[in-house]
Amino acid sequence: MIVDSLKNAALYADVHTHFSQAFMFLQAGHVSTLKPGRYEIDGDNVYAVVIEGEQNGHESVKFEGHRKYIDIHFTISGTDVIGWKDAASCVPEGSFNEKDDYTFFTTRPTSWVEVPAGSFAVFFPHDAHAPMGGEGKIKKVVVKVLVG
Repeated sequence: MIVDSLKNAALYADVHTHFSQAFMFLQAGHVSTLKPGRYEIDGDNVYAVVIEGEQNGHESVKFEGHRKYIDIHFTISGTDVIGWKDAASCVPEGSFNEKDDYTFFTTRPTSWVEVPAGSFAVFFPHDAHAPMGGEGKIKKVVVKVLVG
């Protein structure tokens, strides 16, 4: 997991082949005007999902993990509160959904991180995460980056 301000995104551009595309999209200055929904950046290699609504609180969030995609959660407004735990130590809730690339876990997060407006958090396949675990309204973008 990585948590940082978008102004420092250049430090992470070389972590993955498609990170520079993902961060250029977030830094373009138009993301705050986007309506909820999916936005293509580079086909299935990199795409964004804009989410707006009430957070769920620590007790009601879904704890999830992915295999094919890395998530970059960027907060536009509000403060996202995201739970984290090493996915290898989590207990799956049912089977992995190959089509939509997710599994839910019955295990609870071991730590919570605040991601304020203008900041991002990166979750790799080894990072189980529980987004929108705070209180109040939030607007955010999740950029999905294909692992391979």
